[in-house]
Amino acid sequence: MKISERTIKRLADIITGDKPVSPYRSGPQLVSFFNEFGTNHTYGQGFPSRWMFAEQCIRQFNDTPTLKKIILSTLDPRDFMGVTVFNLKTLERKPANLQEALTYLNEFLAFDGYEIVPHGKTYDIADKTRGERSAERTSRRCTMPGPRCSLGARSAKSCRNFGINRSRKHASTFAGKISSI
Repeated sequence: MKISERTIKRLADIITGDKPVSPYRSGPQLVSFFNEFGTNHTYGQGFPSRWMFAEQCIRQFNDTPTLKKIILSTLDPRDFMGVTVFNLKTLERKPANLQEALTYLNEFLAFDGYEIVPHGKTYDIADKTRGERSAERTSRRCTMPGPRCSLGARSAKSCRNFGINRSRKHASTFAGKISSI
């Protein structure tokens, strides 16, 4: 995964917490965060500014599979729970807002051909240059007609044909009949 310099700067804003929608990370917390992905940094005298350190680390992982892991870890919903952020412009505290952080990053990632999409209780990154679709807009529904099919079953797993008739013919027909809502 490779992102532009502009996106690197915006991702660093979210990772450091300098954008008042995400949790603040101190210098030692940033070191710990990036060390989880294979760096071996230490915090001490001569440590660069937080934003500079974050940008340097992101650049180090740019165009590697690890960058995706960094982005997804940045948006871990558990890190946003019960956390407040301080807005220097309004001088107010407010809850960290995962949706705002997501929207903010997606605006920049779109120019690089990516989109952060929901995946269960967490997120994934769709590569739009490869034609990957957004997971949030698709839902699998059985549309296979027949006496044993619960036509319009909520999902392939809840379709009665899925569990009863496992023949190759049915499996291939069933797979062809799954559609997006």
